[in-house]
Amino acid sequence: MTATLEERFNGALTKWKQHCRSKSHFSFAQPYLDSEAYKEIVSIGVSSLPLIRDQLNQEIEADERYDNELKRLKIKVFGTDQVRLFDDNYRKICEDGGYRDYQRGYDLEIVGNPGQFWAYVVREIVGDNFKIETKEDNTRKVSIAGEFFGIDVRRVKQLTLKWLNENIQKYLQQ
Repeated sequence: MTATLEERFNGALTKWKQHCRSKSHFSFAQPYLDSEAYKEIVSIGVSSLPLIRDQLNQEIEADERYDNELKRLKIKVFGTDQVRLFDDNYRKICEDGGYRDYQRGYDLEIVGNPGQFWAYVVREIVGDNFKIETKEDNTRKVSIAGEFFGIDVRRVKQLTLKWLNENIQKYLQQ
């Protein structure tokens, strides 16, 4: 029996997430992209764009959920969410059982997501038509046009999702 498009995509996505989780200590893209599962998703082509968009939506929603949970925990432990979790502050929040639950959930739901690497998939599928804003300042760097790099991971995901939302119909109608 032939797998449906969704089954093929989800099977490859599960394998790619496992691959990404095993490479989570790398700070550059190639180890994450050097995967048969990644190549499988790319090979699906434009038909995978709606599924990629859905996955990016889920990842961004999960990021926001965990951001809100961390803010809630900071307020609970410190009385404010304007605390950096380094040194003594990190030790103090780790003593809270809620933070341990937060970390377990984060590790299961966030770590291993392809995240910003969806931009590479989309670029391979649509080619040079995939261009998103270039921005540089003291803390962020995002560029997808020719050479890609992203220091602001969440911004790369948001911009990739925005591009998909604005352009996906052009590709699905071909």
